[in-house]
Amino acid sequence: MAFNLIIVVLLPALYIAIGTAVLNGFTYKINHVIGYRTPRSMRCIRSWSWAQSMMGEYLLFDGAILIIPSIAAVVLVEIFAGSSEKTSITALVILLIQTLSLIFVIAKIESNLKKEHHRWDVK
Repeated sequence: MAFNLIIVVLLPALYIAIGTAVLNGFTYKINHVIGYRTPRSMRCIRSWSWAQSMMGEYLLFDGAILIIPSIAAVVLVEIFAGSSEKTSITALVILLIQTLSLIFVIAKIESNLKKEHHRWDVK
């Protein structure tokens, strides 16, 4: 059970840590190392700043929302099902949901960048 708990807490904890780092200015300049790096977000400083801000907020929110239900689900399955196989499957499903939430965030940010980048296309 301990391994499954660590696994389901790891991704939301990373979301919170990265979201906090991005919102606290770790990505104030366009770079190829850290931050939300896509061709659209790196086109100009305005789109870069907007994408970093949105990604930070979404990650912080997602991490906070996902962490408690993830822990609860694994613990409850372990208590009531008593099977490590069922707990592992539950952890896998939770990881899938956590990953899908990140894919949704990326799609949302890219969609908004696509709509707005022509307004911001000044370096």
